[in-house]
Amino acid sequence: MRRYVADLPMGLFNAAASARFTFVKLLACLLLSAAIVLSGCKEKPREGGALEYPVATAKLVSHVTSGIIPADGAVQVKFVAPVIERNLVGQNVQKAVFSFDPAIDGVARWKDTQTLEFQPNTALPLREQYEGTLDLQALLPLHKEVKSLEPLKFRFEVAGRELVNVGTDFRLEKEGDPARMLVTGEVELTEGVTRKALERALRLEKDRRALRLSWEGPESGKQFRFTSEAFDRGERESAFKLTVEKGPLAISDDYETSFTLSALKDLTVQELDKQQEGERLGLVLTFSDELDPSQDITGLISLQPPLEVKLKKIGKKVYLSGDFRHGESYAVLVSPGLRSRWSTATAAEIRSQVSFAELKPAVKFASDGAFLPTVNNRKVRFFTLNLSQVHLEIKKVFASNLGQFLQTEQLSSVQTRNSDFNYSYVNRVGVRVYQDSLQVGDTRNQWVQHELDLTRIIAPQDDNLYLLHISFQHRDMLYGDPEDSRDNRGRYYYGEDYYSNPLSYGYLYAHGNIYKPLILSDIGLTYKQAHHKHYVYATNIKDARPLSGVKVTLKTFQNQPIASKTTDSEGFTEFEVKEDEVFYIEAARDGQRSVVKPGEMEWNLSSFDTDGVEDVPGGTRAFIYTERGVYRPGDEINISVVARNDDNTFPDGHPVTLQIFNPKNQKVYDRTSTEGKDGYYNFTFQSGPEDPTGNWRAMVKAGAANSPIP
Repeated sequence: MRRYVADLPMGLFNAAASARFTFVKLLACLLLSAAIVLSGCKEKPREGGALEYPVATAKLVSHVTSGIIPADGAVQVKFVAPVIERNLVGQNVQKAVFSFDPAIDGVARWKDTQTLEFQPNTALPLREQYEGTLDLQALLPLHKEVKSLEPLKFRFEVAGRELVNVGTDFRLEKEGDPARMLVTGEVELTEGVTRKALERALRLEKDRRALRLSWEGPESGKQFRFTSEAFDRGERESAFKLTVEKGPLAISDDYETSFTLSALKDLTVQELDKQQEGERLGLVLTFSDELDPSQDITGLISLQPPLEVKLKKIGKKVYLSGDFRHGESYAVLVSPGLRSRWSTATAAEIRSQVSFAELKPAVKFASDGAFLPTVNNRKVRFFTLNLSQVHLEIKKVFASNLGQFLQTEQLSSVQTRNSDFNYSYVNRVGVRVYQDSLQVGDTRNQWVQHELDLTRIIAPQDDNLYLLHISFQHRDMLYGDPEDSRDNRGRYYYGEDYYSNPLSYGYLYAHGNIYKPLILSDIGLTYKQAHHKHYVYATNIKDARPLSGVKVTLKTFQNQPIASKTTDSEGFTEFEVKEDEVFYIEAARDGQRSVVKPGEMEWNLSSFDTDGVEDVPGGTRAFIYTERGVYRPGDEINISVVARNDDNTFPDGHPVTLQIFNPKNQKVYDRTSTEGKDGYYNFTFQSGPEDPTGNWRAMVKAGAANSPIP
């Protein structure tokens, strides 16, 4: 493994007055979010079709539909905060606040208090490009921040219909009779189409004669299956051709593929496919007939250059596993005498060539976590794969603004964290201190370790928070043929390819950035909470010994101190306050700082055999549970409660209240139920598709007791 050291030169960089608001939710892969960037200039085009907006616009609007949308998609504008009352949700906007070029007939309505949606009356024309405008002053005439705003402009394009997959296979008409065959196939498109249109477009020929096809699937949709009429296999190889005409389907190009079926007397290789499971590579040989299950095929299949492989035979397929390498080519040799289950055999040596693609460019940090011990000498390691260059940006969040930063940002971090920071917010609590491009070598298809020396950026007793951002662009990749990369870089990739193909802009969005918050500290904190008791243990990260003299402060969401104490000789201190007041715990000693954010950094105990009952004063206890621990935005959540008094009884119909708080500590659900039997209650909460992700909190009030569950 090669190792590089990037010694960062001295120099401070002023933070640009820019910010990006990211709207995260589950959408179809063709719907892209637009970044709204703070700037002092008017809107102007940027790479990838983005627009720049005035600061006032970015303070009001967090998301607008852009990029590629489905033909039946809607246009959405999301504001950073609620702008209407709840009674207006679902109602149409009477004013013509949206305008489009070309024109679109449709209806604008409030999806929620922050989101305005324009739904076209009919599906939009494929591949049409649109420019849209939202008149903010007409939409929100009483809103004080919109009086001086210019209309919000945006652009988007309607996705075209394309073929995603066309697959075919042979099948016996009758089991055990290889003389009569069928062709089965499946077709998948990016946009829906009628089955009749697909029947007109697709043609399957055997030896230049069209085969009748029977179709399966709905009258219209994106996926269809077909089966051909039966035919004789014969004593000669049969040639098949499948064509799809672009006209009836309105796709970009005609599609054509050819394949063959060997004569009944010959056993041949039909396909040679590559496989990858994690870092392991393999090959799959598919033969024209099922292989003889009793034959030992050892030595009948080999590779050049010579490579020791293991063979596994299943049906028509033989699986080859061995020490294959990315970026290498191999010849697969099948010797004569390999038999099928019908006693046909390979008549001569079959030679097939295969090449393994290079590994996709990537970057990751060497470890998880946000705290950098002093024994690391202020150095951070990271790894690159098939990259010649990366770009580094470092921002500093001042220690005095740490609480404000934690209100909206996550401090926890993994090696491949690709969720960025809200830089409009960061710019209010910190500055950019470094930005540069780093050369990382020319090694291909191998992870390469590098080290960032931050000694000129972070002082020995620096208790500020630093935000590291490492990224790469297409020009930094060591991947594929450079000419092919240039030719294909401008095209749009559909479906999974949008995020998985290294030549796609979506690949950079999903894999081209990693982020790490960083605090220089040797203070390790363990925080435990039980009812109104809060226990804090401080240890030295370097040797795991208790750390005395650490000032521990409990703070609220508003960054106000609740209580402060100093750890004893065992590194321990405890507090007694209401648990819902504590937003984060801060510890300081000898110029170092450490932080615990309970709602974000708690341990996941779902895989541990935990047990026990908390001794709650007041005599009433409540047990809370859900059907699972992780939900997606938009899921229905069922929360069950078992309430008990100190004598293990609970009156029927006694009121029990459930409150739910989102990751921003905002109450989003408050309901009292009197439908309990023997202390058993059930609450159903419907989350919204645009609800924020993170840790939510439920609070149950039964009698005089409150029982929280994160």
